[in-house]
Amino acid sequence: MVTALRKAVRLRQVMRGRDLRIAVSGCARAPVADHPDANPVPCRGLTARELIGMAQAARRYSQRHAVDPERSGSAGE
Repeated sequence: MVTALRKAVRLRQVMRGRDLRIAVSGCARAPVADHPDANPVPCRGLTARELIGMAQAARRYSQRHAVDPERSGSAGE
């Protein structure tokens, strides 16, 4: 329990040091850019569930293509 509290305090210090704010959802938000077109990333940060889902999809994709390299997507050859 003490270790978790120390990690939380350290995370807050790091976020404050980088001028980031932690939103209610737990996502760190970056400071607003000068130009709205400078950042093509969506306005909201990704949640942990979204990141986990993306990692799982990438893992499934890489495992599928590592097992059968003949199915690399070029069906015409």
